[in-house]
Amino acid sequence: MEKYNAVSFKQRYRLEKATAIFLCDLIKDNLCAPVRRGTHIPPIIQLTVALRFFATGGFQLCMGDLHDISQPTVSKIVKRVAVPIARLCGQYIKYPTQQQAASHKQTFYAIRRFPGEQFVCKLKHIQINV
Repeated sequence: MEKYNAVSFKQRYRLEKATAIFLCDLIKDNLCAPVRRGTHIPPIIQLTVALRFFATGGFQLCMGDLHDISQPTVSKIVKRVAVPIARLCGQYIKYPTQQQAASHKQTFYAIRRFPGEQFVCKLKHIQINV
């Protein structure tokens, strides 16, 4: 992580460094798998491997080449990181109530005349049919 400045880190991993460190602290207990052979991969490295894979949609073989680990290890890391992150979603992602959703639809329609829009994610319009 030290090798990238804040801008370079965010370009590569789609997260701020501080957010990555916070996330690593939340899931690090899940990333300490027993080592069968070879060396243990630190939780922060596992997280950055998975984040890079998620951010770029790249191939596991390429992610392994970037981090000097095998493709099967990348596959295990991605699963090992994805599962605890998914378990945290309920704590950090909040969906609007029916009343809030109706209000969001009205607001989006008033702003840009987008019918049925409820959310904007990274400046991309996402239609969610409920």
